[in-house]
Amino acid sequence: MSYIKLDNIFVSGIDNISRAQSLRELFVKKKGTLIPNNITILDDLSFHANLGDRIGILGLNGSGKTSLLKVIVGTYPPQKGEVNISGSICSSLGMGTLITELSGRDNIKLAFAYRNNLSQYSKEIENKIIEFSELGEFIDKPMMNYSSGMMARFAFSSVIFQKADILLLDEVFATGDASFIDKAKKHMTHHWENTDIGIFVSHDLSQISELCKTCYIFSNGKNYAYGETKEMISLYEKEILNR
Repeated sequence: MSYIKLDNIFVSGIDNISRAQSLRELFVKKKGTLIPNNITILDDLSFHANLGDRIGILGLNGSGKTSLLKVIVGTYPPQKGEVNISGSICSSLGMGTLITELSGRDNIKLAFAYRNNLSQYSKEIENKIIEFSELGEFIDKPMMNYSSGMMARFAFSSVIFQKADILLLDEVFATGDASFIDKAKKHMTHHWENTDIGIFVSHDLSQISELCKTCYIFSNGKNYAYGETKEMISLYEKEILNR
């Protein structure tokens, strides 16, 4: 049975904004020292999901939403806390691992390999991804030449044709042309409804409302609230967005 149990998770990392300021002072103003500036990313955060759950994650930028997904997929090992997960995982994370000097076609197999789903790869699936992405002849061109919309289409298409027990989606409809987004939403709805557990991170409250039964609200790396989606959206709008 698929489940996710994260208990008392603590993750810290580099504060890139403060580090950039340290670099500026060191090299431009010729003073100061370079300080890593570690910050708390997730602070004593617990998160549980069980078979049939469709969970939305709400929070401002920097609240820990994407970091949660990175803990689930294993790219953010926590310094403290317990992680127990049962089930295969497919996520929209990991586009940074693709090799942009290679073509989209070459990167399709890499997308499967990165998510430990290489056994699912086949030429038939590759052709479905290419057709769905609508990249046409660009599929054989280096991905460094892709626009942000083309990258978004590739990212979504490479994920949606992979089968897994747990589906993690992070702002999958943030970019892309309207016609593709409409098609992608229809396809994702079927995929979303037929996975054991779905977790959706988005700033689009209408999408969260449509797709998710319950929601977590994150604030400053902590659980702020959890409950039914309608109630959580109302709380989020009143107490987080309007701060």
